[in-house]
Amino acid sequence: MVKGDSGPPHHIASIGDGYQATITWVADLLGWALLARRNGSGRRLSGIVIIDEIEQHLHPKLQRQIVSRLRALLPNVQFIGSTHSALCAAGLSDLKESDVYLAVLKLDPDCARSSVELSPMPGWRYDQILTSEAFGLPVARDVTTQALMEDVQRAYQPGQSNQKSATYKKALARLRAHSITAAENNEERQTRESLVRELQELNKSVRQQKGAQ
Repeated sequence: MVKGDSGPPHHIASIGDGYQATITWVADLLGWALLARRNGSGRRLSGIVIIDEIEQHLHPKLQRQIVSRLRALLPNVQFIGSTHSALCAAGLSDLKESDVYLAVLKLDPDCARSSVELSPMPGWRYDQILTSEAFGLPVARDVTTQALMEDVQRAYQPGQSNQKSATYKKALARLRAHSITAAENNEERQTRESLVRELQELNKSVRQQKGAQ
């Protein structure tokens, strides 16, 4: 039986798969620890635990906290885990930087494996983590929206009047019909890029004038 923060105890078979899987492997770990230390020395559990896909079946709320909760529960255990979840990767930031190691495993076309060490990402949004080197997504959107945004980007000509470009207007209209939010985000990004270019040109002009003087 499992007793939560509220309500009556529940049979373990009646709770979610994520809870079941996590409770099962933690209970198995503690069980083996008890068998190995039947003399009752009372030493705190220590060792190395390897977990594949630590996020499996866990709700996003628990994925955010699983790393810090395991650290608090078993402070003398070194966990080596893999994950496909940006939420779990972000959870490393809840620990001291000296206590964590983050790396992305890569497989090249010749099937050679390598790892690239990354710094923890405190304060990053999950969409930023997904589009970082850690996960490598081009955008944190669905595939259809990504394709429509790429069409708009290809039709966009910096420094020209895009409102007169039929190709750009059609691409933007298709994106807006699919997702107003994505279209607005795209226009905001292009406006920022345009302002940055104008500022760079202005600074360049000012430097040239100062040089002429």
